[in-house]
Amino acid sequence: MKKLRKQVYKVEIILCCLLLLLSTINANASEGTHVSDSGEQFEYVVVNGYARLTSYWVLPGRDTPAEIHVPEELGGYPLKEIGLAAFNNWDTIEYQGETYDPYDKDKVQRIVIPEGVTTLKDGAFTCCHDVSEISLPSTLDTIEKGFAFQHVTAEIVLAEENQNYIVNNGFLIDKRTDTLLYCAPSAKDQPLPMVKCIEAHALDNYGYFHPILTFPETVEYIGGFNAYDLVNLDTIVVPESVVELADYAFFCNSATNVTLNEGLKRIGAYAFAETDINSIVVPSTVEWIGFDAFSCMEEENITVLNPNCVWETEEDYNLRHENK
Repeated sequence: MKKLRKQVYKVEIILCCLLLLLSTINANASEGTHVSDSGEQFEYVVVNGYARLTSYWVLPGRDTPAEIHVPEELGGYPLKEIGLAAFNNWDTIEYQGETYDPYDKDKVQRIVIPEGVTTLKDGAFTCCHDVSEISLPSTLDTIEKGFAFQHVTAEIVLAEENQNYIVNNGFLIDKRTDTLLYCAPSAKDQPLPMVKCIEAHALDNYGYFHPILTFPETVEYIGGFNAYDLVNLDTIVVPESVVELADYAFFCNSATNVTLNEGLKRIGAYAFAETDINSIVVPSTVEWIGFDAFSCMEEENITVLNPNCVWETEEDYNLRHENK
């Protein structure tokens, strides 16, 4: 258990270290840097006539502003996308042979994304640590699935005119798909909203305050890493409305008890790995169980009520992820 957990920590560290580099790679795009009068550097690529912000940093020796106001245009191109880890403050940068932090995260209170931006790419705000507030525009149409707000503790302020998303009691929700995308710290004392889907990492700022993790009866899908590293978690209750638990849904936490209900059909790979759960009863409605979903338990403590349930092999798991 400890070995697997250490491996996951290493993967997360490597991921954060690679994000800044990967965010600038685009073989079919030209690149540029918009430099503000205050020394702010807005690096971007141009794709199909519009700009995608790929990285933000401040010239060494210049003050980091309390508010980062991203320009509506970069290099004369309208800004439409915020790229992977654009505001990453975990990694360092190289400038004139020296190593620096990209900006002083302790000084930044607010990031303002301008009107005209339509898309937050997967991982757009990943590793944007300690920023207090992120303002999103009315034009925002797409927040790509994945980890757009991983390692973020900011409150989200959304333009009232936005027709696609809503922020309610600290919960960021896609109104079109009825999907919970992010829980701000202010949501910690609120019940989870009545949504159909909970995206990966959506509960990062929520689960720490709830030793018993329950879900509304409307939820049908729970994405990955929604109880990750919760050291005070004791019990997970999955309601009968849930049809699918994604890969890593409740991976790596201190839970000792779990209740699964009839209606559940799929349990993803590693869904309950790295927990302290000793036994489980898998409902008769479950048709498929991903590789190592219950690797924390002895085989004799796993009761599967459907004799025709399919168990994914390691080979099938690897093939499935190679094809993604």
